[in-house]
Amino acid sequence: MNSKTRIDFFKKLFKKSWLTQGLNAVPLYLTTAAASGYRMKKYLGFNYSPYLFYYKNNYAEGSYDAADFAKLWRIMKRRMYDSFSYLIKIRRQYNRIFSAYEPWFEIIRSSDIKNLSDQQLLSWFIKAGHSLMESIDLSHVIEIVSIGLETDLKKYLEKQYSTAEVNKKMQGLANFYKPSFINREEVELKRLGRFKGKLLEQRLEQHVSKYYWFRTNYTGSKTVDAKYLLYRLRQLSKQKKILKPTVNNFLSRRDKQLNKCVKLIVEVADWQDQRKVNIFKAIYHTQIIINEISRRLSMPVVNLQYLAAFELLKLKDLSELKKLRPILVERRQGCFDWISYKKEILVSGHEFKLLEKFYHSVRARIDSVVLTIEGMVANSGRVMGVVKICRFLKDIAAIKQGDIMVASMTRPEYLSAMKKAAAIVTDEGGVTCHAAIISRELAIPCIIGTKIATKALKNGDYVEVNANHGVVTVLKHN
Repeated sequence: MNSKTRIDFFKKLFKKSWLTQGLNAVPLYLTTAAASGYRMKKYLGFNYSPYLFYYKNNYAEGSYDAADFAKLWRIMKRRMYDSFSYLIKIRRQYNRIFSAYEPWFEIIRSSDIKNLSDQQLLSWFIKAGHSLMESIDLSHVIEIVSIGLETDLKKYLEKQYSTAEVNKKMQGLANFYKPSFINREEVELKRLGRFKGKLLEQRLEQHVSKYYWFRTNYTGSKTVDAKYLLYRLRQLSKQKKILKPTVNNFLSRRDKQLNKCVKLIVEVADWQDQRKVNIFKAIYHTQIIINEISRRLSMPVVNLQYLAAFELLKLKDLSELKKLRPILVERRQGCFDWISYKKEILVSGHEFKLLEKFYHSVRARIDSVVLTIEGMVANSGRVMGVVKICRFLKDIAAIKQGDIMVASMTRPEYLSAMKKAAAIVTDEGGVTCHAAIISRELAIPCIIGTKIATKALKNGDYVEVNANHGVVTVLKHN
């Protein structure tokens, strides 16, 4: 495929209907994990169409083909309502596949990786690539099911209740959720505050052993050690207590359809939380291997993280990475990545520059100044404040107490900023997404699924977030 053909190919892709999520990520972790979408066919008889990714300086936008969601939801809905246990069986199969990596992860953490030969290190690297793929694998159905179930539930409730009552009842789902891994870790860490001396040291070591992956995201991982935990303990002692929302639930003994829908949504929310942990574990151990490869080849880790999914899986020798050095540096400045069944096409450099403006004009154009933005209520409340857009990890530090945090979607690494925010507004997500769950645990207003908040709002805009009705109103433009 020559340059002109590639550019025309991507321009045609941009014009399709996509469901897009923005996050901090690099190709090695995000694209490789997402690439497992085609493997669903082996187990379920269907799979996603190709994915499209935009990367620039560790920021990414990952897109699913919107037509897939409608088509695959019809299949999943029929199967789930025919057999309530269908989704649970898929989850058990997913658990069996990924749990096979746990003993190997322990070996990585306990071994002196410097003693491995180049060939052994390469085999570990490729196996790590497979662990990234299988950290998602069958759980790709989560996106289909969570969006489909929530849409169906809301339509069902709207036939019987007012908009305000529907919003309250949708929030009532939170009464059924298990605590998120973020909440569980924080509660367990707080309990360690009552210990002193050597006993505290022992407890901190146990906590590190359990949550070694906690500071991981789609750009890599940072060390979790006693020093970090002691710092967080001091911070937690200053923060307000995390609350559990007290919205009345709406389960009914008479309404079997409603009950089944709610139970399935709760199952998906719990699975989604478990999947995040598995993804972080896979990334954490891949990062250990990448760090050693970086040392041996004298190549920066940040460049190696721009290795493409199938480039990794097809490696025959570590020396091949040296030949890719210039292209990896180029990709960090920006690239588009299209991936399908065992196929991957990337463009960077001059081709990326030619395509980037066209991509943004097609995918993210807003023709007029937007004064009101609508979305789904994740947690009720009404506040006013100054907008702070979170696109990159560095933006987290800019969030001050009382700001309105606006993001494409939130991630665990955004937690420190979320605790300061007066409200959270996102482009993407449903009632089981990270922002929704954490906003309920923190008891702050949250509106999700606006589609345009990060594009329509600017840093410094003064807005009212009315999360009782799902509306953000711009009171004063910056």
